[in-house]
Amino acid sequence: KIAQNIVAGNGYKEDLNVDMEHDFAIARVGPLYEYFLAGIYKIFGHHYEVVWLWQALLHALSAYFLYLTSLLIFSANEKRKTAALWAAGFFGFYPDLIEISAMLMTETLYLFFICLFIYLFFRFFYRQKSWLLVSSLGLVSGLAVLARPPVLFLLPVVYFLFFKKKLFWQAIVFSFVLFLVFTPWTAR
Repeated sequence: KIAQNIVAGNGYKEDLNVDMEHDFAIARVGPLYEYFLAGIYKIFGHHYEVVWLWQALLHALSAYFLYLTSLLIFSANEKRKTAALWAAGFFGFYPDLIEISAMLMTETLYLFFICLFIYLFFRFFYRQKSWLLVSSLGLVSGLAVLARPPVLFLLPVVYFLFFKKKLFWQAIVFSFVLFLVFTPWTAR
């Protein structure tokens, strides 16, 4: 309902019969999923099948990022590809996750961003420390939080590693990008 109201130009509202202060939409978990749906509805019309296709693609990409993360984590192990395939396979073919992809629930989008976040985290801290990568980590962290706010509990781990490894400028860039992602919703 919120996504349909966004597409219709009524903003992030669930009930058009009440003012914004009394609308329950603000109490929903993270606004990102509703905007994701609104984007799909705007381009393809209000068709659930298109949403399911996009969510299936996000589910497959999540499994792929788990595969890449496993390759990074087990890089010293000669059976790293086998471990990575098992990780991606468990995630990709887990029945509950497959079923969730066919529902209008934020979990598929959230899991995609959390899998991408974990991949970028390991790539940044254990492989290459580029400015583009730390900016991407900040962007994806912000989007993951906007999809599901409990991701905020992972951010102290990121900051701990920034300070432990004395990556102060990278911590500032990460924080700045994170701040930019949060600003529009915070202002709203």
